Amino acid sequence: YCQLKSNAGKDTSICLGASVTLSGSATGASSYLWKDLKGTTIGTTTSVIVSPSDTTTYIVSITNALGCTDEDTVIVKVSPLAGPSINASPSNSVCEGATITLSSSTFSHYSWSNGDTTQTTQVKTAGTYTLITSGSINTCKSQSTVSVTFNALPKINAGKDTSVCGTNPLVLCASGATTYSWTDGPLNTISDSTLACPTVSLPNGSIDYIVRGTNGNGCANYDTVKVIRNNIPPIPSVTGGSFLNANSTVPVINYQWYEYNCNYNVSSAINGAIQQKYTPTISGCFIVSIRDAKGCTAYSPEYCQVKSNTQNDTSICWGTSITLKASGAITYKWKNAQGNTIGSDSSITVTPNNTTRYFISTTSSLGCDQIDTINVLVRNLPPIPTITVGNVLTANSTLSGITYQWYSYNCNTNTSTLIVGATQSTYTPTANGCYGVSITDNNGCSSSSSSVSYIIGIHEENMPVGYEIFPNPADNNFTLSINSGLAEKCNLKIYDITGRAVIVEQFTIGQGTNQTKKIIDISQLQSGIYYVELVGSNGSAIVKKLIKE
Repeated sequence: YCQLKSNAGKDTSICLGASVTLSGSATGASSYLWKDLKGTTIGTTTSVIVSPSDTTTYIVSITNALGCTDEDTVIVKVSPLAGPSINASPSNSVCEGATITLSSSTFSHYSWSNGDTTQTTQVKTAGTYTLITSGSINTCKSQSTVSVTFNALPKINAGKDTSVCGTNPLVLCASGATTYSWTDGPLNTISDSTLACPTVSLPNGSIDYIVRGTNGNGCANYDTVKVIRNNIPPIPSVTGGSFLNANSTVPVINYQWYEYNCNYNVSSAINGAIQQKYTPTISGCFIVSIRDAKGCTAYSPEYCQVKSNTQNDTSICWGTSITLKASGAITYKWKNAQGNTIGSDSSITVTPNNTTRYFISTTSSLGCDQIDTINVLVRNLPPIPTITVGNVLTANSTLSGITYQWYSYNCNTNTSTLIVGATQSTYTPTANGCYGVSITDNNGCSSSSSSVSYIIGIHEENMPVGYEIFPNPADNNFTLSINSGLAEKCNLKIYDITGRAVIVEQFTIGQGTNQTKKIIDISQLQSGIYYVELVGSNGSAIVKKLIKE
Protein backbone atom coordinates (compact mmCIF):
# COMPACT_ATOMS: atom_id res chain seq x y z
CA TYR A 1 0.00 0.00 0.00
CA CYS A 2 1.46 3.38 -1.09
CA GLN A 3 0.25 6.57 0.33
CA LEU A 4 1.38 9.72 -1.59
CA LYS A 5 -0.37 13.02 -1.91
CA SER A 6 0.68 15.26 -4.86
CA ASN A 7 0.07 19.01 -4.86
CA ALA A 8 0.28 21.06 -8.12
CA GLY A 9 -0.52 24.34 -6.46
CA LYS A 10 -3.49 26.63 -6.68
CA ASP A 11 -5.17 27.57 -9.92
CA THR A 12 -3.93 30.97 -11.21
CA SER A 13 -4.54 33.67 -13.79
CA ILE A 14 -2.10 35.47 -16.17
CA CYS A 15 -2.31 38.08 -18.91
CA LEU A 16 -1.89 37.17 -22.48
CA GLY A 17 1.78 36.99 -23.16
CA ALA A 18 2.79 36.58 -19.51
CA SER A 19 4.50 33.58 -17.87
CA VAL A 20 3.85 31.73 -14.58
CA THR A 21 5.88 29.26 -12.53
CA LEU A 22 4.08 26.11 -11.54
CA SER A 23 5.49 24.18 -8.52
CA GLY A 24 4.57 20.62 -7.38
CA SER A 25 5.15 19.06 -3.96
CA ALA A 26 4.66 15.73 -2.13
CA THR A 27 6.22 14.12 0.99
CA GLY A 28 9.05 11.86 0.02
CA ALA A 29 8.86 12.78 -3.65
CA SER A 30 11.76 11.63 -5.76
CA SER A 31 10.68 12.62 -9.38
CA TYR A 32 8.25 14.94 -11.20
CA LEU A 33 6.59 14.88 -14.63
CA TRP A 34 4.58 17.86 -15.98
CA LYS A 35 2.21 17.52 -18.92
CA ASP A 36 -0.71 19.35 -20.44
CA LEU A 37 -4.01 17.76 -21.27
CA LYS A 38 -2.71 16.89 -24.75
CA GLY A 39 -0.06 14.71 -23.12
CA THR A 40 2.76 17.01 -24.09
CA THR A 41 5.61 16.89 -21.57
CA ILE A 42 6.26 20.31 -20.08
CA GLY A 43 9.09 19.44 -17.69
CA THR A 44 10.54 16.95 -15.13
CA THR A 45 11.55 19.29 -12.34
CA THR A 46 9.74 20.44 -9.25
CA SER A 47 8.81 23.71 -10.99
CA VAL A 48 8.12 24.61 -14.62
CA ILE A 49 7.48 27.99 -16.33
CA VAL A 50 4.56 28.13 -18.72
CA SER A 51 3.16 30.91 -20.97
CA PRO A 52 -0.04 29.61 -22.51
CA SER A 53 -1.90 31.68 -25.12
CA ASP A 54 -5.25 30.63 -23.69
CA THR A 55 -6.54 28.96 -20.49
CA THR A 56 -4.73 25.64 -20.03
CA THR A 57 -4.82 22.73 -17.46
CA TYR A 58 -1.45 21.27 -16.48
CA ILE A 59 -0.92 17.86 -14.72
CA VAL A 60 1.96 16.99 -12.42
CA SER A 61 2.80 13.31 -11.63
CA ILE A 62 4.99 12.83 -8.53
CA THR A 63 6.72 9.55 -7.63
CA ASN A 64 8.44 8.69 -4.30
CA ALA A 65 11.23 6.33 -3.57
CA LEU A 66 8.88 3.41 -3.09
CA GLY A 67 7.54 3.87 -6.58
CA CYS A 68 4.26 5.28 -5.49
CA THR A 69 2.82 7.92 -7.94
CA ASP A 70 0.15 10.52 -7.49
CA GLU A 71 -1.16 13.26 -9.81
CA ASP A 72 -2.60 16.69 -9.28
CA THR A 73 -3.81 19.43 -11.71
CA VAL A 74 -3.53 23.16 -11.84
CA ILE A 75 -5.44 25.51 -14.12
CA VAL A 76 -3.72 28.60 -15.63
CA LYS A 77 -6.37 31.00 -16.79
CA VAL A 78 -5.29 33.46 -19.55
CA SER A 79 -7.20 36.71 -19.38
CA PRO A 80 -6.30 38.83 -22.47
CA LEU A 81 -7.69 42.30 -23.14
CA ALA A 82 -9.58 42.76 -26.42
CA GLY A 83 -7.10 43.74 -29.14
CA PRO A 84 -7.20 47.42 -30.16
CA SER A 85 -9.06 48.27 -33.32
CA ILE A 86 -6.88 50.10 -35.87
CA ASN A 87 -8.33 52.44 -38.52
CA ALA A 88 -6.29 53.33 -41.64
CA SER A 89 -7.12 56.72 -43.20
CA PRO A 90 -7.80 57.41 -45.98
CA SER A 91 -7.29 53.72 -46.71
CA ASN A 92 -4.83 50.94 -46.07
CA SER A 93 -4.00 51.00 -49.82
CA VAL A 94 -2.97 54.38 -51.25
CA CYS A 95 -0.71 55.77 -53.96
CA GLU A 96 2.97 56.54 -53.66
CA GLY A 97 3.62 59.88 -52.06
CA ALA A 98 0.50 59.80 -49.91
CA THR A 99 0.42 59.42 -46.08
CA ILE A 100 -1.68 56.86 -44.16
CA THR A 101 -2.84 57.74 -40.64
CA LEU A 102 -3.27 54.70 -38.34
CA SER A 103 -5.61 55.35 -35.37
CA SER A 104 -6.22 53.06 -32.37
CA SER A 105 -9.26 52.67 -30.14
CA THR A 106 -8.79 54.24 -26.71
CA PHE A 107 -6.36 52.69 -24.20
CA SER A 108 -4.11 54.02 -21.51
CA HIS A 109 -0.86 53.05 -23.16
CA TYR A 110 0.18 52.57 -26.86
CA SER A 111 3.26 51.08 -28.43
CA TRP A 112 3.52 51.08 -32.25
CA SER A 113 6.06 48.99 -34.07
CA ASN A 114 7.45 52.14 -35.72
CA GLY A 115 8.28 53.55 -32.26
CA ASP A 116 5.37 55.93 -31.83
CA THR A 117 3.57 55.83 -28.46
CA THR A 118 0.55 57.91 -29.32
CA GLN A 119 -2.96 56.82 -30.23
CA THR A 120 -2.26 57.67 -33.93
CA THR A 121 0.76 57.33 -36.15
CA GLN A 122 1.48 58.32 -39.73
CA VAL A 123 3.24 55.97 -42.15
CA LYS A 124 4.56 56.47 -45.69
CA THR A 125 5.99 53.04 -46.48
CA ALA A 126 4.26 49.74 -47.16
CA GLY A 127 4.35 46.94 -44.58
CA THR A 128 2.66 45.42 -41.50
CA TYR A 129 2.40 47.62 -38.43
CA THR A 130 1.78 46.26 -34.86
CA LEU A 131 0.13 48.09 -31.94
CA ILE A 132 0.37 46.90 -28.32
CA THR A 133 -1.99 48.52 -25.82
CA SER A 134 -2.75 48.21 -22.09
CA GLY A 135 -5.26 49.64 -19.68
CA SER A 136 -2.62 50.57 -17.04
CA ILE A 137 0.98 49.80 -16.44
CA ASN A 138 0.25 46.63 -14.40
CA THR A 139 -2.69 45.28 -16.36
CA CYS A 140 -2.67 42.89 -19.23
CA LYS A 141 -1.58 44.09 -22.70
CA SER A 142 -3.31 43.51 -26.03
CA GLN A 143 -2.09 43.92 -29.63
CA SER A 144 -3.38 44.23 -33.16
CA THR A 145 -1.71 44.43 -36.60
CA VAL A 146 -2.56 46.20 -39.82
CA SER A 147 -1.00 45.96 -43.28
CA VAL A 148 -0.74 48.96 -45.62
CA THR A 149 0.11 49.17 -49.31
CA PHE A 150 1.50 52.09 -51.40
CA ASN A 151 0.74 51.64 -55.09
CA ALA A 152 3.15 52.91 -57.73
CA LEU A 153 2.24 56.08 -59.62
CA PRO A 154 1.87 55.72 -63.41
CA LYS A 155 4.69 57.07 -65.55
CA ILE A 156 2.87 59.48 -67.82
CA ASN A 157 4.50 60.53 -71.08
CA ALA A 158 2.84 63.37 -72.99
CA GLY A 159 5.47 63.34 -75.73
CA LYS A 160 8.38 65.62 -76.51
CA ASP A 161 8.05 69.38 -76.65
CA THR A 162 7.54 70.32 -80.26
CA SER A 163 7.02 73.16 -82.67
CA VAL A 164 4.56 73.05 -85.53
CA CYS A 165 3.99 75.15 -88.61
CA GLY A 166 0.71 76.69 -89.64
CA THR A 167 -2.77 76.30 -88.25
CA ASN A 168 -3.45 72.68 -89.10
CA PRO A 169 -4.73 70.68 -86.09
CA LEU A 170 -2.18 68.66 -84.13
CA VAL A 171 -2.71 65.31 -82.40
CA LEU A 172 -1.13 64.95 -78.95
CA CYS A 173 -0.70 61.47 -77.48
CA ALA A 174 -0.11 60.44 -73.86
CA SER A 175 0.83 56.97 -72.59
CA GLY A 176 1.42 55.13 -69.32
CA ALA A 177 -2.07 55.19 -67.78
CA THR A 178 -5.59 53.83 -68.15
CA THR A 179 -7.56 57.06 -68.25
CA TYR A 180 -6.49 60.60 -69.09
CA SER A 181 -7.55 64.17 -68.57
CA TRP A 182 -5.99 67.02 -70.60
CA THR A 183 -6.06 70.72 -69.89
CA ASP A 184 -4.75 73.83 -71.64
CA GLY A 185 -5.99 76.33 -69.07
CA PRO A 186 -8.76 78.60 -70.36
CA LEU A 187 -7.88 78.30 -74.07
CA ASN A 188 -10.31 75.48 -74.87
CA THR A 189 -8.28 74.14 -77.81
CA ILE A 190 -8.66 70.40 -77.01
CA SER A 191 -11.19 68.35 -78.99
CA ASP A 192 -11.86 65.80 -76.20
CA SER A 193 -9.85 66.15 -73.00
CA THR A 194 -10.56 62.54 -71.93
CA LEU A 195 -8.83 60.92 -74.90
CA ALA A 196 -5.31 59.58 -74.74
CA CYS A 197 -4.68 61.23 -78.14
CA PRO A 198 -6.87 64.33 -78.52
CA THR A 199 -6.69 66.78 -81.44
CA VAL A 200 -5.76 70.34 -80.56
CA SER A 201 -6.30 73.55 -82.53
CA LEU A 202 -3.29 75.75 -82.08
CA PRO A 203 -3.51 79.50 -81.56
CA ASN A 204 -0.47 81.68 -82.11
CA GLY A 205 2.46 81.40 -79.75
CA SER A 206 3.44 78.80 -77.16
CA ILE A 207 1.04 76.56 -75.19
CA ASP A 208 1.68 74.13 -72.30
CA TYR A 209 -0.65 71.12 -72.42
CA ILE A 210 -0.96 69.22 -69.11
CA VAL A 211 -2.25 65.63 -68.99
CA ARG A 212 -3.30 63.74 -65.86
CA GLY A 213 -3.14 59.97 -66.22
CA THR A 214 -4.74 57.47 -63.83
CA ASN A 215 -3.87 53.76 -63.64
CA GLY A 216 -5.98 50.79 -62.52
CA ASN A 217 -5.16 51.41 -58.85
CA GLY A 218 -6.56 54.91 -59.08
CA CYS A 219 -3.12 56.47 -58.84
CA ALA A 220 -2.53 59.55 -60.97
CA ASN A 221 0.47 61.40 -62.29
CA TYR A 222 1.10 64.31 -64.63
CA ASP A 223 3.20 65.31 -67.61
CA THR A 224 3.44 68.49 -69.65
CA VAL A 225 4.20 69.04 -73.31
CA LYS A 226 5.01 72.45 -74.77
CA VAL A 227 3.81 73.21 -78.30
CA ILE A 228 5.01 76.25 -80.24
CA ARG A 229 3.11 77.27 -83.36
CA ASN A 230 5.09 79.06 -86.09
CA ASN A 231 3.65 80.69 -89.16
CA ILE A 232 4.24 79.09 -92.55
CA PRO A 233 6.47 81.29 -94.73
CA PRO A 234 4.84 83.12 -97.65
CA ILE A 235 4.30 80.93 -100.70
CA PRO A 236 7.31 81.21 -103.04
CA SER A 237 6.99 81.86 -106.75
CA VAL A 238 8.94 80.44 -109.68
CA THR A 239 10.17 82.34 -112.70
CA GLY A 240 11.50 80.57 -115.75
CA GLY A 241 13.78 81.03 -118.69
CA SER A 242 17.02 79.25 -119.35
CA PHE A 243 16.76 78.15 -115.70
CA LEU A 244 14.10 78.15 -112.96
CA ASN A 245 14.46 80.61 -110.08
CA ALA A 246 12.74 80.36 -106.67
CA ASN A 247 11.59 83.74 -105.37
CA SER A 248 10.89 84.29 -101.66
CA THR A 249 10.16 87.35 -99.53
CA VAL A 250 11.74 85.81 -96.41
CA PRO A 251 15.21 84.38 -95.72
CA VAL A 252 15.44 80.75 -96.80
CA ILE A 253 17.52 78.04 -95.11
CA ASN A 254 17.23 75.51 -97.93
CA TYR A 255 15.43 74.72 -101.15
CA GLN A 256 14.14 71.50 -102.70
CA TRP A 257 12.93 71.18 -106.28
CA TYR A 258 10.37 68.56 -107.32
CA GLU A 259 9.17 67.13 -110.60
CA TYR A 260 5.41 67.48 -110.62
CA ASN A 261 3.02 65.27 -112.58
CA CYS A 262 0.25 67.64 -113.61
CA ASN A 263 -2.00 64.75 -114.63
CA TYR A 264 -1.85 62.80 -111.35
CA ASN A 265 -1.02 65.62 -108.89
CA VAL A 266 2.01 63.80 -107.49
CA SER A 267 5.55 65.04 -107.06
CA SER A 268 8.97 63.51 -106.54
CA ALA A 269 12.05 65.23 -105.15
CA ILE A 270 14.87 65.86 -107.61
CA ASN A 271 18.08 64.51 -106.16
CA GLY A 272 20.62 67.26 -105.56
CA ALA A 273 18.29 70.09 -106.67
CA ILE A 274 18.66 72.10 -103.46
CA GLN A 275 19.75 75.52 -104.73
CA GLN A 276 17.68 78.60 -105.45
CA LYS A 277 18.19 78.05 -109.18
CA TYR A 278 17.52 74.85 -111.08
CA THR A 279 18.05 74.06 -114.75
CA PRO A 280 15.61 71.35 -115.91
CA THR A 281 16.93 68.58 -118.11
CA ILE A 282 13.48 67.62 -119.35
CA SER A 283 10.21 69.30 -120.17
CA GLY A 284 7.55 69.21 -117.48
CA CYS A 285 6.04 70.82 -114.42
CA PHE A 286 8.08 71.72 -111.35
CA ILE A 287 7.50 73.00 -107.83
CA VAL A 288 9.95 74.24 -105.21
CA SER A 289 9.76 74.11 -101.42
CA ILE A 290 11.47 76.59 -99.12
CA ARG A 291 12.26 76.08 -95.43
CA ASP A 292 12.79 79.03 -93.08
CA ALA A 293 14.89 79.28 -89.94
CA LYS A 294 12.03 77.89 -87.80
CA GLY A 295 11.80 74.76 -89.91
CA CYS A 296 8.53 75.71 -91.59
CA THR A 297 8.06 74.84 -95.24
CA ALA A 298 6.04 76.40 -98.03
CA TYR A 299 5.51 75.09 -101.56
CA SER A 300 5.20 77.06 -104.75
CA PRO A 301 2.44 76.52 -107.31
CA GLU A 302 3.45 74.21 -110.13
CA TYR A 303 5.43 75.82 -112.92
CA CYS A 304 5.48 74.26 -116.37
CA GLN A 305 8.66 74.52 -118.39
CA VAL A 306 9.38 73.13 -121.84
CA LYS A 307 12.97 72.05 -122.25
CA SER A 308 12.95 72.77 -125.95
CA ASN A 309 16.70 72.40 -126.42
CA THR A 310 16.98 75.48 -128.60
CA GLN A 311 20.42 76.17 -129.93
CA ASN A 312 22.65 78.92 -128.60
CA ASP A 313 23.09 82.33 -130.18
CA THR A 314 25.12 82.06 -133.37
CA SER A 315 26.67 84.09 -136.18
CA ILE A 316 26.73 83.85 -139.97
CA CYS A 317 28.35 85.69 -142.84
CA TRP A 318 26.22 88.05 -144.89
CA GLY A 319 24.40 86.31 -147.72
CA THR A 320 24.47 82.85 -146.11
CA SER A 321 21.64 80.89 -144.54
CA ILE A 322 21.36 79.07 -141.21
CA THR A 323 18.93 76.48 -139.89
CA LEU A 324 17.58 77.19 -136.40
CA LYS A 325 16.41 74.13 -134.46
CA ALA A 326 14.34 73.27 -131.38
CA SER A 327 13.20 69.94 -129.92
CA GLY A 328 11.39 68.38 -126.98
CA ALA A 329 7.93 69.87 -127.61
CA ILE A 330 4.84 69.00 -129.62
CA THR A 331 4.14 72.40 -131.17
CA TYR A 332 6.50 75.14 -132.35
CA LYS A 333 6.02 78.72 -133.48
CA TRP A 334 8.87 80.85 -134.82
CA LYS A 335 8.68 84.64 -135.00
CA ASN A 336 11.03 87.34 -136.16
CA ALA A 337 11.87 90.53 -134.31
CA GLN A 338 8.80 92.23 -135.81
CA GLY A 339 6.52 89.57 -134.28
CA ASN A 340 5.67 87.98 -137.62
CA THR A 341 5.24 84.19 -137.62
CA ILE A 342 7.82 82.68 -139.94
CA GLY A 343 7.50 78.95 -139.24
CA SER A 344 5.69 76.23 -137.30
CA ASP A 345 8.11 73.28 -137.62
CA SER A 346 10.85 72.27 -135.20
CA SER A 347 13.38 74.01 -137.46
CA ILE A 348 13.50 76.91 -139.90
CA THR A 349 16.11 78.17 -142.35
CA VAL A 350 16.70 81.92 -142.37
CA THR A 351 18.91 84.31 -144.37
CA PRO A 352 18.92 87.58 -142.46
CA ASN A 353 20.64 90.63 -143.95
CA ASN A 354 21.26 92.14 -140.54
CA THR A 355 21.75 90.86 -137.01
CA THR A 356 18.33 89.50 -136.01
CA ARG A 357 16.65 88.04 -132.92
CA TYR A 358 14.28 85.11 -133.48
CA PHE A 359 11.66 83.93 -130.98
CA ILE A 360 10.60 80.29 -130.55
CA SER A 361 7.40 79.43 -128.64
CA THR A 362 7.02 75.76 -127.72
CA THR A 363 4.31 73.72 -126.02
CA SER A 364 4.95 70.40 -124.25
CA SER A 365 2.69 67.36 -124.09
CA LEU A 366 1.64 68.59 -120.61
CA GLY A 367 0.48 71.90 -122.03
CA CYS A 368 3.46 73.80 -120.66
CA ASP A 369 4.60 76.79 -122.72
CA GLN A 370 8.06 78.25 -123.11
CA ILE A 371 9.47 81.16 -125.07
CA ASP A 372 13.15 81.25 -125.95
CA THR A 373 15.25 83.46 -128.20
CA ILE A 374 18.11 82.89 -130.61
CA ASN A 375 20.23 85.82 -131.72
CA VAL A 376 21.82 85.52 -135.18
CA LEU A 377 24.73 87.91 -135.66
CA VAL A 378 25.26 88.76 -139.34
CA ARG A 379 28.89 89.56 -140.10
CA ASN A 380 29.88 91.72 -143.07
CA LEU A 381 31.83 90.15 -145.89
CA PRO A 382 35.34 91.40 -146.42
CA PRO A 383 35.77 93.89 -149.29
CA ILE A 384 35.98 92.14 -152.67
CA PRO A 385 39.64 91.68 -153.61
CA THR A 386 41.11 92.69 -156.98
CA ILE A 387 43.79 90.97 -158.98
CA THR A 388 46.77 92.66 -160.64
CA VAL A 389 47.99 90.74 -163.68
CA GLY A 390 51.70 90.80 -164.32
CA ASN A 391 54.35 88.17 -164.41
CA VAL A 392 52.39 86.81 -161.42
CA LEU A 393 48.83 87.28 -160.24
CA THR A 394 48.62 89.49 -157.14
CA ALA A 395 45.56 89.61 -154.86
CA ASN A 396 44.83 93.09 -153.49
CA SER A 397 42.81 93.65 -150.25
CA THR A 398 42.45 96.42 -147.70
CA LEU A 399 42.34 93.92 -144.83
CA SER A 400 45.14 92.36 -142.83
CA GLY A 401 45.24 88.96 -141.21
CA ILE A 402 43.32 87.29 -144.01
CA THR A 403 43.84 83.99 -145.79
CA TYR A 404 43.90 83.44 -149.55
CA GLN A 405 42.74 80.70 -151.90
CA TRP A 406 43.33 80.77 -155.68
CA TYR A 407 41.04 79.06 -158.20
CA SER A 408 41.29 78.21 -161.85
CA TYR A 409 38.20 79.52 -163.64
CA ASN A 410 36.41 78.23 -166.72
CA CYS A 411 35.35 81.44 -168.35
CA ASN A 412 32.95 79.65 -170.69
CA THR A 413 31.06 77.59 -168.08
CA ASN A 414 31.55 79.97 -165.14
CA THR A 415 32.83 77.15 -162.91
CA SER A 416 35.91 77.21 -160.71
CA THR A 417 38.33 74.63 -159.35
CA LEU A 418 40.37 75.10 -156.17
CA ILE A 419 44.12 75.14 -156.78
CA VAL A 420 45.64 73.01 -154.03
CA GLY A 421 48.40 74.84 -152.14
CA ALA A 422 47.70 78.21 -153.76
CA THR A 423 47.10 80.06 -150.48
CA GLN A 424 49.43 83.06 -150.75
CA SER A 425 48.64 86.59 -151.84
CA THR A 426 50.41 85.95 -155.18
CA TYR A 427 50.14 83.11 -157.61
CA THR A 428 52.10 82.23 -160.78
CA PRO A 429 49.92 80.33 -163.24
CA THR A 430 51.44 77.39 -165.05
CA ALA A 431 48.86 77.37 -167.81
CA ASN A 432 46.90 79.90 -169.84
CA GLY A 433 43.36 80.50 -168.59
CA CYS A 434 41.13 82.42 -166.22
CA TYR A 435 41.91 82.75 -162.51
CA GLY A 436 40.27 84.11 -159.40
CA VAL A 437 41.04 84.44 -155.70
CA SER A 438 38.97 84.39 -152.52
CA ILE A 439 39.92 85.89 -149.18
CA THR A 440 38.69 84.85 -145.72
CA ASP A 441 38.76 87.16 -142.70
CA ASN A 442 39.07 86.35 -139.00
CA ASN A 443 35.31 85.76 -138.72
CA GLY A 444 35.41 83.07 -141.40
CA CYS A 445 33.62 85.26 -143.95
CA SER A 446 34.84 85.18 -147.54
CA SER A 447 34.72 87.33 -150.68
CA SER A 448 35.81 86.34 -154.17
CA SER A 449 37.36 88.48 -156.91
CA SER A 450 36.26 88.71 -160.48
CA SER A 451 38.12 86.33 -162.74
CA VAL A 452 41.08 87.52 -164.82
CA SER A 453 42.62 85.97 -167.91
CA TYR A 454 46.23 85.04 -167.93
CA ILE A 455 48.26 84.10 -171.03
CA ILE A 456 51.82 83.27 -170.38
CA GLY A 457 53.88 86.16 -171.77
CA ILE A 458 50.78 88.34 -172.47
CA HIS A 459 49.32 90.49 -169.71
CA GLU A 460 46.55 93.02 -169.60
CA GLU A 461 48.18 96.37 -168.77
CA ASN A 462 47.63 100.08 -169.02
CA MET A 463 49.56 102.35 -171.37
CA PRO A 464 49.96 106.14 -171.37
CA VAL A 465 47.65 106.72 -174.31
CA GLY A 466 43.90 106.39 -173.94
CA TYR A 467 42.86 103.00 -175.26
CA GLU A 468 39.33 101.66 -175.15
CA ILE A 469 37.51 98.86 -176.96
CA PHE A 470 33.75 98.78 -177.24
CA PRO A 471 31.35 97.21 -177.22
CA ASN A 472 32.78 94.51 -174.95
CA PRO A 473 31.45 91.85 -175.19
CA ALA A 474 31.33 92.27 -178.98
CA ASP A 475 29.56 90.36 -181.75
CA ASN A 476 31.03 90.72 -185.28
CA ASN A 477 33.24 93.77 -184.70
CA PHE A 478 34.39 96.20 -182.08
CA THR A 479 35.68 99.75 -182.13
CA LEU A 480 39.19 100.54 -181.03
CA SER A 481 39.33 104.11 -179.67
CA ILE A 482 42.76 105.64 -179.18
CA ASN A 483 43.30 109.09 -177.69
CA SER A 484 46.75 110.40 -178.66
CA GLY A 485 48.19 113.76 -179.61
CA LEU A 486 50.89 112.24 -181.85
CA ALA A 487 50.80 110.28 -185.07
CA GLU A 488 52.12 106.84 -184.36
CA LYS A 489 52.17 103.47 -186.04
CA CYS A 490 50.59 100.71 -184.02
CA ASN A 491 50.60 96.95 -184.41
CA LEU A 492 47.37 95.19 -183.37
CA LYS A 493 47.29 91.51 -182.47
CA ILE A 494 44.40 89.47 -181.14
CA TYR A 495 45.20 86.25 -179.20
CA ASP A 496 42.95 83.39 -178.14
CA ILE A 497 43.29 81.92 -174.65
CA THR A 498 45.91 79.48 -175.88
CA GLY A 499 48.20 82.38 -176.83
CA ARG A 500 47.78 81.94 -180.59
CA ALA A 501 47.57 85.17 -182.67
CA VAL A 502 44.32 84.98 -184.66
CA ILE A 503 44.22 88.56 -186.09
CA VAL A 504 47.17 90.81 -186.97
CA GLU A 505 46.78 94.39 -188.26
CA GLN A 506 48.96 97.51 -188.60
CA PHE A 507 47.75 101.15 -188.72
CA THR A 508 48.65 104.70 -187.79
CA ILE A 509 47.04 106.61 -184.94
CA GLY A 510 46.90 110.27 -183.94
CA GLN A 511 47.46 112.30 -187.12
CA GLY A 512 46.80 115.53 -185.18
CA THR A 513 43.12 114.81 -184.56
CA ASN A 514 43.80 113.70 -180.95
CA GLN A 515 41.55 110.70 -181.51
CA THR A 516 41.50 107.73 -183.77
CA LYS A 517 38.78 105.15 -184.01
CA LYS A 518 39.33 101.92 -185.75
CA ILE A 519 36.64 99.27 -186.39
CA ILE A 520 38.05 95.77 -186.11
CA ASP A 521 36.24 92.89 -187.81
CA ILE A 522 36.05 89.74 -185.64
CA SER A 523 33.18 87.99 -187.36
CA GLN A 524 35.41 85.06 -188.28
CA LEU A 525 36.30 84.39 -184.63
CA GLN A 526 34.45 81.85 -182.50
CA SER A 527 32.78 82.91 -179.31
CA GLY A 528 35.08 83.03 -176.32
CA ILE A 529 37.71 85.13 -174.55
CA TYR A 530 40.46 86.91 -176.46
CA TYR A 531 43.24 89.34 -175.67
CA VAL A 532 43.77 92.48 -177.77
CA GLU A 533 47.41 93.66 -177.82
CA LEU A 534 48.31 97.11 -179.13
CA VAL A 535 52.03 97.78 -179.58
CA GLY A 536 53.24 101.34 -180.17
CA SER A 537 56.20 102.44 -182.38
CA ASN A 538 58.36 102.71 -179.26
CA GLY A 539 57.66 99.07 -178.43
CA SER A 540 55.32 99.70 -175.48
CA ALA A 541 52.34 97.35 -175.38
CA ILE A 542 48.93 97.29 -173.77
CA VAL A 543 46.63 94.26 -173.52
CA LYS A 544 42.86 94.33 -173.07
CA LYS A 545 40.54 91.37 -172.60
CA LEU A 546 37.80 90.98 -175.22
CA ILE A 547 34.78 88.73 -175.03
CA LYS A 548 33.43 87.50 -178.37
CA GLU A 549 29.75 86.56 -178.25
